[in-house]
Amino acid sequence: MNEVLDRIENRGIEIGIERGIKRGIERGIEQGDRNRAKKVAFRLKRKGLPIEDIADVVEMDISTVASWIQNMPEGDGI
Repeated sequence: MNEVLDRIENRGIEIGIERGIKRGIERGIEQGDRNRAKKVAFRLKRKGLPIEDIADVVEMDISTVASWIQNMPEGDGI
Protein backbone atom coordinates (compact mmCIF):
# COMPACT_ATOMS: atom_id res chain seq x y z
CA MET A 1 0.00 0.00 0.00
CA ASN A 2 2.83 2.41 0.83
CA GLU A 3 4.48 1.64 -2.53
CA VAL A 4 1.33 2.60 -4.38
CA LEU A 5 1.00 5.84 -2.44
CA ASP A 6 4.68 6.62 -3.01
CA ARG A 7 4.29 6.06 -6.76
CA ILE A 8 1.20 8.26 -6.87
CA GLU A 9 3.01 10.98 -4.92
CA ASN A 10 6.10 10.74 -7.13
CA ARG A 11 3.98 10.90 -10.28
CA GLY A 12 2.21 13.96 -8.90
CA ILE A 13 5.55 15.62 -8.27
CA GLU A 14 6.71 14.76 -11.80
CA ILE A 15 3.52 16.21 -13.30
CA GLY A 16 3.96 19.37 -11.23
CA ILE A 17 7.54 19.77 -12.38
CA GLU A 18 6.56 19.21 -16.04
CA ARG A 19 3.77 21.79 -15.79
CA GLY A 20 6.12 24.25 -14.09
CA ILE A 21 8.74 23.86 -16.82
CA LYS A 22 6.12 24.24 -19.55
CA ARG A 23 4.69 27.38 -17.95
CA GLY A 24 8.17 28.83 -17.46
CA ILE A 25 8.97 28.32 -21.13
CA GLU A 26 5.67 29.92 -22.14
CA ARG A 27 6.31 32.94 -19.92
CA GLY A 28 9.83 33.30 -21.31
CA ILE A 29 8.52 33.29 -24.86
CA GLU A 30 5.84 35.84 -23.95
CA GLN A 31 8.41 38.10 -22.32
CA GLY A 32 10.72 37.80 -25.31
CA ASP A 33 7.89 38.72 -27.68
CA ARG A 34 6.99 41.71 -25.51
CA ASN A 35 10.62 42.90 -25.37
CA ARG A 36 10.90 42.58 -29.15
CA ALA A 37 7.67 44.57 -29.62
CA LYS A 38 8.98 47.25 -27.29
CA LYS A 39 12.24 47.59 -29.24
CA VAL A 40 10.31 47.87 -32.51
CA ALA A 41 8.03 50.48 -30.94
CA PHE A 42 11.05 52.56 -29.90
CA ARG A 43 12.53 52.40 -33.38
CA LEU A 44 9.26 53.38 -35.02
CA LYS A 45 8.77 56.29 -32.61
CA ARG A 46 12.28 57.54 -33.39
CA LYS A 47 11.27 57.46 -37.06
CA GLY A 48 8.33 59.72 -36.21
CA LEU A 49 5.38 57.33 -36.45
CA PRO A 50 2.32 58.14 -34.34
CA ILE A 51 1.66 55.94 -31.32
CA GLU A 52 -1.58 54.64 -32.85
CA ASP A 53 0.30 53.30 -35.88
CA ILE A 54 3.04 51.85 -33.70
CA ALA A 55 0.46 50.04 -31.56
CA ASP A 56 -1.07 48.59 -34.70
CA VAL A 57 2.29 47.38 -36.02
CA VAL A 58 3.42 45.75 -32.76
CA GLU A 59 -0.10 44.44 -32.06
CA MET A 60 -0.37 45.99 -28.60
CA ASP A 61 -2.94 48.37 -27.16
CA ILE A 62 -2.31 52.10 -27.47
CA SER A 63 -2.03 52.69 -23.72
CA THR A 64 0.71 50.08 -23.38
CA VAL A 65 2.70 51.54 -26.25
CA ALA A 66 2.18 55.07 -24.91
CA SER A 67 3.58 53.95 -21.56
CA TRP A 68 6.61 52.38 -23.25
CA ILE A 69 7.24 55.54 -25.27
CA GLN A 70 6.88 57.74 -22.18
CA ASN A 71 9.63 55.69 -20.49
CA MET A 72 11.73 55.23 -23.62
CA PRO A 73 15.49 55.45 -23.04
CA GLU A 74 17.43 58.20 -24.76
CA GLY A 75 19.72 57.46 -27.68
CA ASP A 76 20.53 53.81 -28.37
CA GLY A 77 19.72 52.56 -24.89
CA ILE A 78 17.21 50.04 -26.11
